Amino acid sequence: MSSSKDVWGELHDVCRALHELLYRTRDTRNARMLLPRLQALLEDLPTTDEAIIRAEAFAIYYELRQEPEQAIAYRRREVELMQKLHQHIRTHKYDAKTKQALLYGREVRDLEERKAIIVALQKLIGT
Repeated sequence: MSSSKDVWGELHDVCRALHELLYRTRDTRNARMLLPRLQALLEDLPTTDEAIIRAEAFAIYYELRQEPEQAIAYRRREVELMQKLHQHIRTHKYDAKTKQALLYGREVRDLEERKAIIVALQKLIGT
């Protein structure tokens, strides 16, 4: 069994790869090949509802399984957590380097992209 740190790090890497495949190159076939690894990582995660990467991973997982309603629910949670992070950063004093590290992959453009994914999934199911 991997350490918690290893699981989170690998989950981050797998999510980045899947994001690239699904939304940049639109290579669903190769993305689905990573589904078993993603599922195994999700099963190894500690239970926490406050991790943005966890919400993102479950959203991708359900999207790959063609369960858009579940994917939407997790994308909404991801957006909520990202907004919470942005609010936290606005209300606390961090130096530029720390802000950059905290917002890596979670900047405003990333937040807007996640909202667009939700809209696309909603269109897919007709809501």
